[in-house]
Amino acid sequence: MEFGLKLLWSTASAIGLRRLMKMLPKAYKATTFFFDGVACKGHVGLTIDDGLCRNGPGPSMVAEVATLLKEHDARCTFFVCSEYLVGVEAEAEALVHEGHELGNHMTSDKQFYFHKLPAGEFEQQLRGTTQAIEAVPGVGRVRWFRAPQALYTQSMERTVTSHGLRHALGDCYADDWAMEHNADFVARTILKQVRDGSVIVLHQPERGFREHTFAILRQVLEGLRAKGLKCRTLSEMASLEGAARRSHLGDRALSEMASLEGAARRSHLGDRTLSEMASLEGAARRSHLGDRTLSEVASLEGADPMVAEAAMETAAETAAVAWAAADASAEHDMLAAPTSTEPLPTSIHSRHPSIDCACYYTENFFFGPRHFFFGPRHFTFEGEDAFRRQNADLLASLSPSDAEGLLSGLEAEALRRRQQPALAAARKAKIEAEYTRLHPSLWTLCDEWLHADFIELVHRARRAGRAHDGAHEGAPKDGGGAEPFKPPRKVAEGVFALPVFSERFCQLLCEELDAFGRSGLPCGQPNSMNRHGALLDELGLYPGLLDPLVREWLVPLCSQIPAFAAVGGGHLNSHKSFVVTYRIGEDEHLTEHFDNAEVTLNANLGLSFEAGELCFYGHKDAAKDAPSAHHAWTAGVGHAVLHLGQQVHAALPITEGERRNLVIWMRSTAWRRENGCPMCGSTDRLLEGSA
Repeated sequence: MEFGLKLLWSTASAIGLRRLMKMLPKAYKATTFFFDGVACKGHVGLTIDDGLCRNGPGPSMVAEVATLLKEHDARCTFFVCSEYLVGVEAEAEALVHEGHELGNHMTSDKQFYFHKLPAGEFEQQLRGTTQAIEAVPGVGRVRWFRAPQALYTQSMERTVTSHGLRHALGDCYADDWAMEHNADFVARTILKQVRDGSVIVLHQPERGFREHTFAILRQVLEGLRAKGLKCRTLSEMASLEGAARRSHLGDRALSEMASLEGAARRSHLGDRTLSEMASLEGAARRSHLGDRTLSEVASLEGADPMVAEAAMETAAETAAVAWAAADASAEHDMLAAPTSTEPLPTSIHSRHPSIDCACYYTENFFFGPRHFFFGPRHFTFEGEDAFRRQNADLLASLSPSDAEGLLSGLEAEALRRRQQPALAAARKAKIEAEYTRLHPSLWTLCDEWLHADFIELVHRARRAGRAHDGAHEGAPKDGGGAEPFKPPRKVAEGVFALPVFSERFCQLLCEELDAFGRSGLPCGQPNSMNRHGALLDELGLYPGLLDPLVREWLVPLCSQIPAFAAVGGGHLNSHKSFVVTYRIGEDEHLTEHFDNAEVTLNANLGLSFEAGELCFYGHKDAAKDAPSAHHAWTAGVGHAVLHLGQQVHAALPITEGERRNLVIWMRSTAWRRENGCPMCGSTDRLLEGSA
């Protein structure tokens, strides 16, 4: 894990956390990340989280921290959890006496919890923590609050503000709590990030728990002294900056404030997820950290540390250059992803995320019965205010906690979509560097992997295509005439059934997926509706297996089937390929939907299961309430359905066992340029270079 964090923080530091803050939602609008560098020249704010000692007074290192701070004439804001004050009240009093201050960090360091609380319960715990801190002699009034893991919602913001607290995060951070074996790297990274007015975020050391952060604190203090920077509390920094909330900032600070004011809506940035923020530049700005670059860096994990870190810095600087180029353009609405400057692809590609329209970031957010009680629904989410206006009746029908839960779920999905491309690239690099393939031959397409009937079907399609081209150009046809092409078995309008893969291929692929699952390596969920399965790009299966399968086999076939040819079937030039898994107690079925594809291939990989038929309801513009056709998987392993992506369909529940399917969403840039995104119908929101 530490190597991945090093890579991400190298990238984040090269880009600059203050730039990344432009992507934060409006819940963070009034959050203090840093202070005016002109007013606070020569000073930085030092903060330490999770104070004072979660394991009681025995392992406390508060006295050692206080001594170290005194040696460097440093003062600090300790963000205290009320449960960690028990037994160390005297040490807390001593800190205050020495000029440090205490801020509110809720009751404990409970992970991913407080932002989900109902407003009343959150307020109760916030008030209780403030009261516990203010009971320490000398504290006076608590002025600062930091949300645990920095997960902060507008509801929290309203409550925090009503209690007279000011929310503070920081602009110097590198997951110090998680970097037990890389203290030097953390200290160097923070010292690269720091500038006049910065706020540094570190974590409280205890004997036997995060003890390594003491060494990080020492190195940071020594580095700050060398830079001529003094550490002060947040309140002291605020005093230096002046009252009236930055009303008299210098030109530089005004510019930075304008950038913050332009930041977008809600996300979940936290101590733990700050490392993920380093990759957000790829989601919204397409940083050009290519698969190969990430893979090469990841492969250096076991190499000489100096070589690996040099490679990471090179990759990070590459990302920073790309970010700067994107950042030089006009202000972007972060809920409509910026348009890439890359050229449109002319052939199948796998290096760029399969996001081809800005509607991906705001529309078709799916929530099924497993999420909320109101049944499966797709939502448009353009921020909380817009959602409240557009869904007032729905929200009014929910309890306050359920409404907040729905909003939190939408925010989480919005963040997942923004992070997905860059995080997928990082996962792919890690998989390439660490996964030992069980069946390496799977990564290269060969005739052995294809069903004999599919091979013959595509050969006939190719001959028909050559004959058509020859007739169009006035050239003689093969043998004076080719037999008419006969499509595969028709299930419904725009739906065909056919064998595609050999049983041997399906068996080996399932074994490979099982081996990968046992490896413990990360893999993204297939799509917003299916939670279980694998993204085959992350496994590296595109270049040698799936790209040629689409380009050389499926495109010639689709070009000869009129229903597919009419939607660009002969010009399919990109795809998203994944495996979905259905199990009892997990994903058992899939509700009605249509695909982000011109043509979809859905192939049965096997395993043992009962039921799970596909139902088809017609084209999305004329779909019926009841299915017009069914497709059972009785034909066996390797058999597939090839259907229009806009055909509304559903997967009925399996009743026992486990079913795996290989799904390929095939897309045509040319078709979408003329006819628009199939999800929103717009041509204006298409993203260049990513269809």
